[in-house]
Amino acid sequence: MRRHARSARPSELKDEKLYGQGLERSEFDFCSICLLAIPFPIDDNCSFKNCCLKLVCNGCIDAMHKRGLHGSCPFCRSPAAGNDEVSLGRIQKRVAARDPQGLYYLGCAYFHGQYGLEQNQSRAFELWNEAAEIGSKKALCKVGFAYYDGNRGLSHDKAKGIRCLELAATQGCVESRTKLGLVEYDNGNHDRALRHFMISAKMGEKVFT
Repeated sequence: MRRHARSARPSELKDEKLYGQGLERSEFDFCSICLLAIPFPIDDNCSFKNCCLKLVCNGCIDAMHKRGLHGSCPFCRSPAAGNDEVSLGRIQKRVAARDPQGLYYLGCAYFHGQYGLEQNQSRAFELWNEAAEIGSKKALCKVGFAYYDGNRGLSHDKAKGIRCLELAATQGCVESRTKLGLVEYDNGNHDRALRHFMISAKMGEKVFT
């Protein structure tokens, strides 16, 4: 009995961290102007500004337009890029400075074939992996999905994918938290899945509410 109790303790400690940390959304989920959490799905409710790599919610964008402020970033006041070359150059400048957000967004650009770049999922993963290593939670989530699902040019490594998703979830990544819930549900661990879903719902995820 004592031996069993000792062996169970590391698992309990892991669960304490997994379900007890990352209960608030990451700072990158908030509008840079009003500082309010951007509703999910984030991509539909904000605009990405490649000049400063900030997200601005649709409400602040509308308010800016009503005040007649067009053609410049509401956060840093930089003029609109005007073309893909300028937009890409702005992001690459941040990449050169080893900005994790710059690496993350350049990875997204390669993944979707944006700013005149040829679509390249392998290059996207390399950039996301590099960004994750220096602190990007969003990139860590992308890496976790890629390993778990075995896509973006990677072979399946579900264990590594779960480790990445768990780390991102404990840092406030709602997408990673929800994915972990789906994994637990598919594995028949409904109680564990519910705990993940409840955390996601409290953080604003609407899929399960």
